[in-house]
Amino acid sequence: MYEERKDKFSVRDLIMQILFIALLVFLLMWIFPTKSDFKKLNSDGNSEKENNSILYDRIFNENILAMKDAAKSYYTTPRLPQNIGDKVSMTLGEMLDKKIILPFKDKNGKSCDTTASYVEITKPSNDEFIMKVNLKCSEEENYLLVYMGCYDYCSTAICEKNKEDITTPVIKPSNPSNNTNNNQNITYIINNITNNIINNVCPECCPEPKPTPEPTPTPTDNPEPTPEPEKEYECEYIKVTNASFGSWGEWTDWSRNVQYPTQLKQVKSKTQRTTVTKKVLTGYNVRTYKDPNKPIYKQVQVQSGTETKKVCASYGTKQVPNGNVVYGEWVNQGIVKLYTIPSNTNTVRYDYISAGVDNCENCTYKNFYIYRKYTRTSSEGTNTVTYCTSYKTETVPLYKTQNVLVGYGTSEERTPVYDTIRDVEDVKYYSYRTRKIISGKKDVKWDICEGSTLVNSGYEKTGNKREK
Repeated sequence: MYEERKDKFSVRDLIMQILFIALLVFLLMWIFPTKSDFKKLNSDGNSEKENNSILYDRIFNENILAMKDAAKSYYTTPRLPQNIGDKVSMTLGEMLDKKIILPFKDKNGKSCDTTASYVEITKPSNDEFIMKVNLKCSEEENYLLVYMGCYDYCSTAICEKNKEDITTPVIKPSNPSNNTNNNQNITYIINNITNNIINNVCPECCPEPKPTPEPTPTPTDNPEPTPEPEKEYECEYIKVTNASFGSWGEWTDWSRNVQYPTQLKQVKSKTQRTTVTKKVLTGYNVRTYKDPNKPIYKQVQVQSGTETKKVCASYGTKQVPNGNVVYGEWVNQGIVKLYTIPSNTNTVRYDYISAGVDNCENCTYKNFYIYRKYTRTSSEGTNTVTYCTSYKTETVPLYKTQNVLVGYGTSEERTPVYDTIRDVEDVKYYSYRTRKIISGKKDVKWDICEGSTLVNSGYEKTGNKREK
C-alpha cells in the first residue's frame, strides 16, 4: 500500500505545496504590520509628541464647540438679553444641571472647571449678539467669540454671522421703479419653493419696537402702574392643494403695522429716521393723608363692674421658727486638764496649750493635755410674720383691658409726573400686496404662532391672528 502512494507522488504536487506556503506567509506579513512598519510610519509623519499635541488640541476644541452648540440651542429669543448693553451668562455646571450638555473630560481624563468655564451673551446693538464661550480644563484655558444675529440666511431665530452659509440668492424686484426709494434700504429674497417675494425680516428675534403706553396714575400705595397680563394669540394656517393663484394686487400705503410674508401676501419694508414725541417720567407728586385703613388703637383699663368680698381689717405680727440655729458669742471658761484629746462641737471648743505625764510612786503613768475651753449658747431661729387679726366686708371695682381708637396712620399718594420730549429714532414701515386662490382645495387651521407642527405638514401662516 505504501508503494502504491509513493508511485502517485509527483513534482507538480511539490511545487503547488511550496507556492501555497509562500502565499500564506505573504498574506500574514501584509495583514500584520511589523515593528519596522511603525518606525517608518513615525519617520514619515509627525513625532509621537507632536501627534499627542494635535490630539489634545482636538479634544479641547471639540469640548468648547460642544459648549457653543449647547448654548445656541438653549438661548432662544425669550432667554436672550433684551436691551442694548445687557448680558446673560451660564456656567458649565449650570449647563450640566440643565441637561443641555453631556459631561466631558479633558486631555488628562479629568473634568473641566465647572465654574471658570462659562457661556456669556452680550447685546451690543439692536440686531446683533456676541457669545463668549470660555473653557478652563486643568492648566489650559481659552475662549471663543461667536457673532450672532438675525440674518437672511438663518433657519432658526438667530444664527452665527457666516456669509459663506448664504444659499438663497439675492435679486432685484421685477419693477424697481415702483418698489425702491433713494432713502430706503429694501431687500428682497426669492423663496425657491413658492417663488414668492419674501422680505428680509426676522421678527422672532428682532421685534419692531412699539411705543411705550402712557401709564395711568392710580391713587394707590403702589407708585408704579400695574402691568396688564400679556395676551396670548394663535395664528391662522392654510394649506392649499391643486391650487392656482390670481394676480397680485396694488401695494398698500406704508404703515408701522408689522406684516409677515405668506403665499398670499408679499411684504416689503423700509427704515427711516422719524421724529417722535415721547412722555418721560420725571418724578412724583407726593400727598400725605390719614388712611382710614390704618386705625391706631391703645389698650386702656376700664371698670367693668363691682364685687363684694371679705378683706382684712387689722394686722398683727408673731415669731415662727424658720429651721435655722442662732449661736451666741464664744465665752472663755479657763484652762482645763484632760487625759484624752477632746472633740469640738457647735457649742464647745478647745484650744490646745501643752501636754505632759503624771509622775507618782504608787500610780500608773498617764499622759495629760492642757486646753483652753470656750463655750457658747444656741437657740432656734425665728422669722417675723404678719397675719390678719380681724376681717371686714367691702365692695371693690372690677377692671378689664380693651382697645380704644385713638387715631389713624398716614399714607402717601404718589402721582407720576411726565414731561413731553421729542426724539429721533429709526422707525420701520411696511407695505404689502395680496393675491387670491382661484381654485383648488383650501384647508384652514388655527394653532400656536411659533413651533407649530402644522408647518411640517405643508401648512403656512396667513398672517391673521386671534386672541385665545
